[in-house]
Amino acid sequence: MIKKAEPKPTPAKVTKPAEKKAPAPSIGLTTLSKKMTSGPYVVQMASFQTQKYADAEQRKLKSMIPDIFVEKTDLGAKGVWYRLRAYNGISYEEAKAKAAEVAKRTKYKPYPMKK
Repeated sequence: MIKKAEPKPTPAKVTKPAEKKAPAPSIGLTTLSKKMTSGPYVVQMASFQTQKYADAEQRKLKSMIPDIFVEKTDLGAKGVWYRLRAYNGISYEEAKAKAAEVAKRTKYKPYPMKK
């Protein structure tokens, strides 16, 4: 008598319970009040050689960072540059914190800069 090989039982699939995602924290990229704008620093996002590109990036980021603005700067032999900045008039510590928050949410690597 020939015995047929019995099929091996397949292990039951283990399903993990659905993980609940925590809501994204509000990182405070809101408009600053007049009281908060007395410091000597600003957060610089980027610098462009044409105002067209600077204005385009400003429009993209305006909904996320209401205080964003473009500043024209003449660098002499290097030419005229258009700096994309935000949070005018904050302390160095505030500027570092805001720069880190913006870096998490955008492609930019902003940094604190004296006005």
